[in-house]
Parts: sequence; C-alpha cells; structure tokens
Amino acid sequence: MRQIIFWQSLRRAIQQRVSVMRRWKFCIFAADAYIRDEAEYTRVMKEAVRAVEETDALVTIGIHPTFPSTGYGYIRSVEEAGKVWRKVEEFVE
Repeated sequence: MRQIIFWQSLRRAIQQRVSVMRRWKFCIFAADAYIRDEAEYTRVMKEAVRAVEETDALVTIGIHPTFPSTGYGYIRSVEEAGKVWRKVEEFVE
C-alpha cells in the first residue's frame, strides 16, 4: 500500500511540474541497471520520448518476463493502432 501511495504522490508531483514546464522531459532510472545492448536501449528511449510527445502521458518502460509471476503485480495493457507502445488499462496488484 505504501508503494502505491508513493507512486501516486510522485505522479501528482510530476504532473504539477509538467504543467509549469511543459516542454521538459525527464527520466527516472534504477541506479543498478545494466544495459547490455546500447543501440537497442537508445532506440527504446527514443520511442519513449516519442510516446510522451504524442500522448502527453506518463511513460514506463518494462521488460518481457521470463516466467509468470504476480508477486509484484502486473500491467494490463492494450495495443495502440500503428504504435510500438501500449496503453495501460490497469495495474493489477
């Protein structure tokens, strides 16, 4: 529950800041991320920026799971026609 409150608070803070500084884009990264394929990483980041510019939405980047697990929850999403990103329907915990 604390984690949900944290993310909701972070989202509100981001939305308030974005409303003031509309042209800014910023990213939050895990400190321990390992980037194996820099070219693919760069491609994905460019697509994420494009998604923000086209939708004005908060964007999250994930990985394809290697096995089923609902221990951390999951995102239920739907495809956007002609786009590489997906629209989030709900977060299931």
